[in-house]
Amino acid sequence: MRDRKLANEYVRRGLGLAPNDPRMLYKRAVVHQLFGETGQALTTLQEARHAGYAAQLVRDDPAFDSMKGDPRFEAILSQK
Repeated sequence: MRDRKLANEYVRRGLGLAPNDPRMLYKRAVVHQLFGETGQALTTLQEARHAGYAAQLVRDDPAFDSMKGDPRFEAILSQK
């Protein structure tokens, strides 16, 4: 999904229906990451993890391959 406006609209609608849904928070993090918004991606990824999104699913997603080894990313994944 390379259309930023469409991607943001999709996530906005989803979060409007389920503001604390870990999957929707995760999708927002992915959108931020795909558009090079690393700080926002990390913040939203942390929200998704706090809401219960599994660390292994994040680790397995190629969208976050470029963050592997980043101490901020690894700290988010190690949270319980």
